[in-house]
Amino acid sequence: MVREVPSSPRSRVWLVEFDGEPAIVKQIGGGSSARDRYQQEATALRLAGRARPPVVPELLAADPDTRVLVLEYLTGQERVDGWMTAWAAALPGYTLRPVPRTPVPCPPGAARARPMPARS
Repeated sequence: MVREVPSSPRSRVWLVEFDGEPAIVKQIGGGSSARDRYQQEATALRLAGRARPPVVPELLAADPDTRVLVLEYLTGQERVDGWMTAWAAALPGYTLRPVPRTPVPCPPGAARARPMPARS
């Protein structure tokens, strides 16, 4: 079985089966930054994969020449609050700091973005 699943415009993703076992195959799309995006994602998956309990699917295979990642397919997984914190904490040398809620001054002449609404 091979079935393409929705993804961002900068990658293609398929649900596949290898010997009856489902997996996700992701190819990072082209463009000048494709190799860097591939390397960043592969590195992040490897580092976050060290966390216990796991916070990302296992990276089963990676091919830098074609920018393809093969990931464990997770079934029956519910969204867990705080997963991002666990993922970030799994990165070596990464220190979690609160995001400041005070406005940061804009340089003169810079366009100011509208503030994001507070999370509920």
